[in-house]
Amino acid sequence: MCGRRRPSLILPSTSSSGTTWAAEFIHLRDRLAPLLRFRSVNEESESFALKCELLALAVLAADDAEVLRQLERVRADLKLLPDSLQEVRAHEPARLAALSLPITRLSYALIVGWRDTFAPLMRYRRSRSTPLVELSIADHITERRWITFGPAGEGTYVETYRAEVEAHIRELAADHPAIAKIKRGQPVSDDELADLAATLNQADLFITPENLRLAFDNQQAELVDLIRHALGLIRVQSRSEQIAAAFDGYLAGHQQYGGDQMLFLRTVRSVLVQAAERGQPLRLDPADFDQPPFTRLGRGAAVRLFTPPQLADLLIFIQELAA
Repeated sequence: MCGRRRPSLILPSTSSSGTTWAAEFIHLRDRLAPLLRFRSVNEESESFALKCELLALAVLAADDAEVLRQLERVRADLKLLPDSLQEVRAHEPARLAALSLPITRLSYALIVGWRDTFAPLMRYRRSRSTPLVELSIADHITERRWITFGPAGEGTYVETYRAEVEAHIRELAADHPAIAKIKRGQPVSDDELADLAATLNQADLFITPENLRLAFDNQQAELVDLIRHALGLIRVQSRSEQIAAAFDGYLAGHQQYGGDQMLFLRTVRSVLVQAAERGQPLRLDPADFDQPPFTRLGRGAAVRLFTPPQLADLLIFIQELAA
């Protein structure tokens, strides 16, 4: 019984080397093409390249909402590149620029440049750590990641606004006398600060001390320290970082606790830090300790692992953090 015949090809009879085109085609199709399935593809690199291309298309289409969405995805990958590696450090200026560039300066050519530069480096990308934490409080992730900063209700993602604010302040550093003095570590008068505040609070970004505190997630920082943070001179701790540091001090003061007790306390720390990151209230009570993730050590772990005075001490500390 004869098998099905492949359709004939109408090709020139010979190539310049003397072999027939049909023979070359058959060789490519039957011998080489099947080997392509063994081609090594780095998924992280291909994924980043796709995100860049989607961002570039959004820029060409002038779709601001899609630009913001895709830019966040691109920047999330760039933040996961370990700057301790020489291959990544070689492109650190370009990476920092990509993380802080205002969206008004995005261009198709620039984004393609990001793709070509950073896609090969994505094989070094750190894996994301996204543990699931359940809390008996409302989820406000969406609200925390969005900031409304303009008188007409202008808004954007907090991460995007923060990057644009930092880039704008760095641009002003060469021309504005107050920022120049802050950069040199010189004192700034109240009048100079008032003039600086008026300069910052202009259309497009409407940078006010309140908006800066929201962007940097620190409600106590002074304007001068926020400017120094934007210039990279100091680092202003966010609320979640302050909570983490305070809880680390609490752990250091309770080294007499056993392994299960310390595991329980580290779970409390993780819950509180994530609540601060989400803009949620730092509120835990004994009933919460019978809910995930605290049940990883079994039901009733809190009262089984700690004495009543120890639990009271922990709850008082949590109340002090929330104050």
